[in-house]
Amino acid sequence: MRPDPGFPYNPKSTARLRSGMFWPIVLTDGAFAAGVVLGVPRAGDPHLPTSSRIFVAGLLDWFSGESPTPEDLGSAQLVTWGAAHVKSIDVTSAGAGVTGATLAELNGVEMVSHRGGGDVAVYVNGMFDRSATARDIQTLPGFGTWGLGFVQALAERYRGGAT
Repeated sequence: MRPDPGFPYNPKSTARLRSGMFWPIVLTDGAFAAGVVLGVPRAGDPHLPTSSRIFVAGLLDWFSGESPTPEDLGSAQLVTWGAAHVKSIDVTSAGAGVTGATLAELNGVEMVSHRGGGDVAVYVNGMFDRSATARDIQTLPGFGTWGLGFVQALAERYRGGAT
């Protein structure tokens, strides 16, 4: 395992990403939201892509006029998550990169891997939890792969009151 990179840090791969690392998401009006690393997909996962550039990103329900600190995020809750490319950290942080790590216990956000055919799984915060039931498939949202600026668009939408 590689040593922790120190902060700030702009990752080029997932080699040094760890759960709990966070970055500021710069919003269009100059305010900030916060993104968090939930993990890196493991080899053999049938539903999440594994590569040296893909990680599981989360959006927290935290907004401020200042960039986030570990203390700020202590009571933040996870809004949603998806698979993302490491470049999304640089793009949505305006180059600031990963600026810290939090030990906050995040709520579990369940999603299904897909809706039809084959083995459908339930993931919690990007990690396999169990095989999906018929009810899970009908009621839980499906997770996706986020484009480079998608988490920023989600933050803007969530802050504006849309879900």
